[in-house]
Amino acid sequence: MRLHARHGWGYDASFWAPLAAVLGPLAADDRGYYGEPRPDPAQPDEPHVLIGHSFGAMRMLAEAGPGCRGLVAINGFDRFVAGDDVPGVAPRVLERMARRCATDSAGTVVDFRVRCGDAAPLPGPPTDRLAKDLAQLGKDRISEWPHLPLLRLDGMADPLLLVAHRAACFGGAPARDLAGGGHLLPLTHPGWCAAVVAEFVAQLP
Repeated sequence: MRLHARHGWGYDASFWAPLAAVLGPLAADDRGYYGEPRPDPAQPDEPHVLIGHSFGAMRMLAEAGPGCRGLVAINGFDRFVAGDDVPGVAPRVLERMARRCATDSAGTVVDFRVRCGDAAPLPGPPTDRLAKDLAQLGKDRISEWPHLPLLRLDGMADPLLLVAHRAACFGGAPARDLAGGGHLLPLTHPGWCAAVVAEFVAQLP
């Protein structure tokens, strides 16, 4: 079964290289944060599994089509900002990022990546797609998608998604938690991610 991956905000298709080196080929799109966007050439009717990291999990929920057999959310969420009685990131944090991104997109994304534990140089000059997708992060919960098996992979030391936020996502779908894991599990723990994903895929009908 083919695996299709969706990267998160501030990254590109190369984000998946460490995981693909262990798990095998991943067909990944590129959102165009550092160059031209590149869509995933997946055929929506072919049997496949979608894997989304962080904001990429919101994107995969919106894209799950008739051929999708399962969903894997790594450090993912179906809603980013907090609302009335709904845990999440404070709206003012996203608003502050959006204001800064409008004038200093490189500084905004560098600071975000450092907060997540990644001090590597950016892969290229940032594009205005970063600012546009910050607005997508502020949208309401994605609550409607096909009834599919969904697995969460979470880092218990994730600096971005706190415990209550993680627990409120995906309707209480089963989760595998990694002690000491942060917000970039496919980069920092690709072997663990690959083993869990492979086990999940093997059990799908």
